[in-house]
Formats: sequence, C-alpha cells, structure tokens
Amino acid sequence: MMMKSLLIKLIGIATIIVTTKCDSSPELIEIEPIDHPYKFSQEILTNLETSSEPWKYQVAAWDYSYIGKYEEMLNIWDTEHDNRSTVNQEVVDSFRQKYERKNAKDYIVSQADSFQIIIINEAHHQPLHRVFTTELLKELYGKGYRYLGLETLQESDTEINKRKYPIYSSGTYSIEPQFGNLIRSALDIGYYLFAYESEGNGREREIGQARNIESQIKNDSTTKYLIHCGFDHAVEGEYKSWGKAMAGRLQEFTGINPLTINQTEFTERSVDSLENPLFQNLSLIETSVFIDRMGNSFKLEENPEWFDIMIFHPKTKMVHNRPDWILRNDKMKVNIDVKEIEIGKPFLAMAFKENEDYRKSVPVDIVEVEDNLEPITFALEKGYYHIVFQNQNHEARLKLVNVK
Repeated sequence: MMMKSLLIKLIGIATIIVTTKCDSSPELIEIEPIDHPYKFSQEILTNLETSSEPWKYQVAAWDYSYIGKYEEMLNIWDTEHDNRSTVNQEVVDSFRQKYERKNAKDYIVSQADSFQIIIINEAHHQPLHRVFTTELLKELYGKGYRYLGLETLQESDTEINKRKYPIYSSGTYSIEPQFGNLIRSALDIGYYLFAYESEGNGREREIGQARNIESQIKNDSTTKYLIHCGFDHAVEGEYKSWGKAMAGRLQEFTGINPLTINQTEFTERSVDSLENPLFQNLSLIETSVFIDRMGNSFKLEENPEWFDIMIFHPKTKMVHNRPDWILRNDKMKVNIDVKEIEIGKPFLAMAFKENEDYRKSVPVDIVEVEDNLEPITFALEKGYYHIVFQNQNHEARLKLVNVK
C-alpha cells in the first residue's frame, strides 16, 4: 500500500511520539497540496456577505462545522433560525415530577430488541449528533443490527464497504470529520453501509427514500437496520407538507414499525433564549432521555406521535477551543506544536489515519490555525497519523505522528 510504504520510508526521521503533547522539534516534509473541499474562515465570511442565496446561512454553518469552528457554526445557524420562547416554572416543575432522567444510550439499547428498524436524526450542522450515533453502534451491533443507511451517502461510492473509510466524494455531510469517524466506526464494527437518498423534493423525496430503504430490507429481511437521517425525515405519522415523512412512508410500505429518535429538538443553541424552553431549565451532565412511570420517553406535546424517543444533549464545554464531546468514543487529547510550521497563515491542520490515502480520505480531525502560535489540540485514537498543514496559497507540509 502506497501510504504504508511512505510510513516505513520516513518513520525513522519524521515520527513523533505523542501522549498529550508533541515533541518540540518535529521533522516536516514538503508535499504537493491536497485538493480538499474545506474553506477557510475568511472565505466562509466573504461568501456569506456576497451571496444572495436564501440558504446562505445554513451553508456557512455547514462550512464552519467542517473545519471544527463550533461556536462560529452555532452563531451563524442561529442568525437564520431565531425562534425565541419561554416557559413558566410550573411547567418545569410538572415535567420534573412526571419524568425521570436516564442515560440515553442505555435506554435506546434497552429498547432495541423490540424493533427491526431504528431511525435516528441529526441536524446537518451539528457534529455532536454524529458522535452520539457513533456511541450507539457497538451495542446495537450486539443486538443484531447489521445495516447502516446514511442519507448523505452517494450511490456512486461503490467501494466504501471494501475501502473501510470515507473519501470526499462519499457524500455531502460526510466530509465533516465526526461524520467520517461515524462511518469508520461502523465499518470497523462490521456494519454494511448503504445509500438511500432520492431525487426530488418534498413528498416525492420522502417516498423515494422510503422505497430505497424498503428495497434494501427486501434483499435481507432477516436482520436489523439503523437509519441515520436529517431532521424531520425521522417523523412518523402525518406530516402536513409531505403527507408523511420518510419514516412514516417506510412503515406504510413495509408494515414495520420503526423506533424513531429525535436529537435535534433538545440541543444547545448559540444563546439560551433560543433553546427549547424545557431544555433551558435542565442542567445535564450526560446525554439523556426523560422517562415516565410507564417506561415511555417524553414526547412533543404538539406532535406526540412523531418520535418515540426525545434525546436531551448537555451543553458543550469548550476545552482548548474544542468541544468536549470530540473526546468521546476513545479519543485522546493530542497537542501539536505549530510554531515551526513554516508556511503562511491561516492554514488548516488535518489529521489522517496512516493507512488511508490522505489525498482523498476525510480527515479524522481538522483545526484551522489563523494567527495564533499556541499548540493546537486534536482528538485522536491510538495509532499512526499523517498530519497535513496546508494554507490558502497551496503550500503544504506533512509530518507523521504516533499517538500512544
């Protein structure tokens, strides 16, 4: 393998042993620049200021999420999605009396035996949701779930199940590192990944997605399926603008009742006043569900039939300018000294697994270095990595890192 050969050839001069920090004098290798899809912060802002497209704020939020700019992502997303609301203390007190908090992963796994299909949603700008789905994978595999359907996955990537990692052309949202890591984890565990996206909009798209999943189930009806989708595609029951969403159509077509999970309603926003009123009044330390005396999850009062389980994510804590949840799923904090990176700023620092083609694969982590000289912090598992530093002038350097 080309990358393995490069590692063997250079390991003697360019390997750094890392625990929580790097060697102070790493050897750098000049390389040809990578043709990657990531934008620098200033480019994202310029595009936002000059674009007349109605969806420019959500595109900017996606772009920020791709390069690990979490707080900037939240701020830009909320520029367009300002739905402030409040709740009185009586409602909060009643909620606390009626419902008991439980660990969300444990509760979902406890319910998994009773279902053949689990559908969990995400907000496409929120990497935290991918981190949580990743946390479910191993336990659900132990419960018999063998297929993972991803809305973002492109049918054109016919080699992903053999290659075992995502490349830039694998999908749209999967270029975000946490989504790439979700894909890697699923493939490492043994899931078979399949695409189910459909052309069209509205009702036509929901029907098409459901038909594509139905077709996959018909090919292997003896096992279980996990579907990771965006926003309201996970809605069961009636949905005014579409008739039914993908989840409702899938139940209609197959006769199989899915376990539907919502992650998007009770997730932090850029300011407290934009959050769901109940969420504003809860101090959570772990991803949670709230269960009544009958063992059922709290549901949306206005549409209780839409989702079986509502997830409540705790507020993010920023550590070294990185969200604390990037260290979940066996990641370690790895500090990289950038003082001696002799290319102009800003530059992107991108971490790639050493057995993947770093010119094509989705990085496992990305940090943008603007004008600071402080060490940057990656979240990495144990193993060898290629770290690529590349600026807007297409100057690029590479070093090899061993995380122990």
